[in-house]
Amino acid sequence: MLRIEKLTAQPLLLATGLLLLTLFTGIISCDDDSVNPPPPPATIRVGALLATEGSAADFGQECKAGIEVAEDDINEYFEDEDIDYEVKIIYEYTDSDEELALVGCQNFRNDEIRLIIGPTTGFELDNVRSYVNQYDLLLVSPSSISIAYLQEDDNIYRISPNDHQQMEAMSALLADDNIEAIVPFARNDSWGDSLLNSMTNQFEKYGGNVLDGVRFDPADTDFSAHLDTLLDEYSEAQNLYPDSTIAVFVLAGPEIASLFLYNGDNYVFDLVNWYGSAANVRFHDLASNASIAELVVKIGGLPSPIFGETDLEDYRRPEHEIELILDWEPDAYALAAYDALWIAVQTYLNLELVNPSFEDLKTSFLEIADGYDGVTGLIELDEVGDRKYAGFDFWKVKPVPDDDEFEWVKFARFEKAVGDSTGIIIRE
Repeated sequence: MLRIEKLTAQPLLLATGLLLLTLFTGIISCDDDSVNPPPPPATIRVGALLATEGSAADFGQECKAGIEVAEDDINEYFEDEDIDYEVKIIYEYTDSDEELALVGCQNFRNDEIRLIIGPTTGFELDNVRSYVNQYDLLLVSPSSISIAYLQEDDNIYRISPNDHQQMEAMSALLADDNIEAIVPFARNDSWGDSLLNSMTNQFEKYGGNVLDGVRFDPADTDFSAHLDTLLDEYSEAQNLYPDSTIAVFVLAGPEIASLFLYNGDNYVFDLVNWYGSAANVRFHDLASNASIAELVVKIGGLPSPIFGETDLEDYRRPEHEIELILDWEPDAYALAAYDALWIAVQTYLNLELVNPSFEDLKTSFLEIADGYDGVTGLIELDEVGDRKYAGFDFWKVKPVPDDDEFEWVKFARFEKAVGDSTGIIIRE
């Protein structure tokens, strides 16, 4: 059971008031409960728009597990404290399809559910943005981090750090590894464009340079020509920088497995270390397929950042419950989903209503969310409704000691204090 301190000050006072009101009402009506039975609890309905199938299935399943654990914790808290509320989650599944995400939002509107946790990905979010703004739906995404879809004054909020912060964390690691220049090998789409632009700006703050690189279509299956071009770009970089200060920075999704599996004999893999992004962290095929994993280890393990865990005691208990549901260790996005439901419920408790006006709902959400101290740490929102500050963990593939297998291992963390212009790398 979650400790009572989990509720922030304002909702805690409200919850206490609700408890006293419930007890007082019970005293007045206790003459004959058979004549005056207690009213049923008021139901707070929250939507969940998740991709539990398709390309984003792992993230969606983790977020669902985080929501399920939070739902149990909240309802248990209400029951233990005799507070006449319950929370119920209404699910819509997108299968990682942006059109199904839109259908889900339409279903939520028809069902008069206006506060929704999700969607899972940035492209889903971008496809529903106009609809949720037009029809007064409030989206709280725990896992969409793309900076290709930033926009002020809308109804979308994200409580995981966006890709600007991810690129700063990566820049700090590269600088700490004495890398002065990176050659990008990146998808030629809006996701790749936005990350490369951000990386260029962030790496400059840490004294580095982003060189001309290689762009590929996400649908490509033959990377041999792209790798030959990458070798040419690397050779040009050698004219400007010492070999040990050059690295390849890869921006790829699931196609990265095919890249490594079918092109391992390319000479470029013998020359330079590669670094990855959050899209690759703990990607199963990179460690479970021995042929791929051996190559990944040869190029440095593919160090990659992801929204980091906290050292808070409150983090570990729900993390363990989520892991029991998933049968694997969750990323911090699952815990962000856990926080998202607590914020959603306290948004309604703050108003003492389960069906407030949208204007009041949005105002209450911002009062609760901006400054909320959750299991993922303190949440502060910026001008576009994204989380301002967060740490990042770095993972890479390494051989399992005394074994023929490979595994993802966390080896470093990025931290940046509020107000500092740059952050620091802490090695484990």
